[in-house]
Amino acid sequence: MVVSDLVRAQLGDAAASSIDLAVLQTLLDRKVPAPDETYKLQCMGIVFGDLLCARTRFEWRIVDDEYGRDPTLVYSGKAFQFNVLTAISKRVENGEDIDLVDMADWALERAEAGAGAEVH
Repeated sequence: MVVSDLVRAQLGDAAASSIDLAVLQTLLDRKVPAPDETYKLQCMGIVFGDLLCARTRFEWRIVDDEYGRDPTLVYSGKAFQFNVLTAISKRVENGEDIDLVDMADWALERAEAGAGAEVH
């Protein structure tokens, strides 16, 4: 709902009915949400993760590590993890430009190259 509401407000109802990487990128290019809107940025990270899962062998898992417990993408059969929850928010909060296609390509290349050990 959060991301759909942002898309609807910025791009209209038609865009909100079919959110893809291009729609998310348009929001980021427009600096929406603002860097201090961490929750909304993390919601965008979840949508980004859902899009990756729909197109690849990434899947959602809850991961416990030294930083806490977070929903994270793992690549099927590998230990490669991609924390999409904060991938967007941290970069926006740091004033970095984001190219979601490049970010998705980077994650997929690393995962397919076998970054990390196999999950048993």
